[in-house]
Amino acid sequence: MKKITLMVLLFLLPAVAFAASSTNYSSPMSIVGAGGGNSSSSNYSGTSAVGASAVGKSVSANYIGISGGLGFSIYSGDTTPPVISNTQMDGKSLVSHDYIKKDGTLTATVTDETAIDIAASSVEVDGVAVTFANLTGSSSYNAATGALSYKLNITADGDHSISIRAVDTSGNTTIISQSLKVDTGDLKATSVYMYPNPFNPNHGAGVIAYQLSKDGDTSIYIFNMIGRLVYKRSFASGQAGAQAGYNEVSWDGKSDFGETLGNDIYFLRIVSGGKPIGRTKIAVIK
Repeated sequence: MKKITLMVLLFLLPAVAFAASSTNYSSPMSIVGAGGGNSSSSNYSGTSAVGASAVGKSVSANYIGISGGLGFSIYSGDTTPPVISNTQMDGKSLVSHDYIKKDGTLTATVTDETAIDIAASSVEVDGVAVTFANLTGSSSYNAATGALSYKLNITADGDHSISIRAVDTSGNTTIISQSLKVDTGDLKATSVYMYPNPFNPNHGAGVIAYQLSKDGDTSIYIFNMIGRLVYKRSFASGQAGAQAGYNEVSWDGKSDFGETLGNDIYFLRIVSGGKPIGRTKIAVIK
């Protein structure tokens, strides 16, 4: 007799698995012992009159189960936004208010744990957006690798806003934005400095940093207090040290003759076309 009763109960209490992709999914389970499923709908609702377990997973909304008169709600949607990394302009990391070329190439890696919505994601320059789906020619987005490349076509000098908007298929959004400058006039050097400053050569090399308004042949000169040239380095246009935007040059505190400079104040000049375009002072203290 016990054996027959067990068979009837097993017959009445099956396990149910389901999948739903509709706007709303509802499963009344008056005799269901267990329920499980995956849902990509806006809402998933399961009810049961018996004290059983309900298991559900939603990639975009809420899962609600009511079992044996006990209600519970589990939020298991995709809330992780896309990741935008390795953002560069012509192979250099972006620095806010930096100089860029009017026809430079913006690159980045745009990824998500589910998928990027290429129809909703975009690159925006001065308020004009182009979706990833509409990138053509020298501009493209590779969904498999996340590689984004966008060729600029800026026609006016001045400040410009450049943004990347990444949206995944669950609607999560990440936006990065930078204000950058284009200057096609005479070559300029701004934000010229040495760090650390004061500088102790015995503690390792320092860095000479500056921003150039565009690519151009550039030289660094360092003079001592009596005007004697102690150090010079030259860089060809477009190479490291002579590129539009932020540049760094390492200096070990030695003269061109290999001598470590003594304690003093030194004068640094950034020169292009035979004319100084930027300057700063360096204090060497050992």
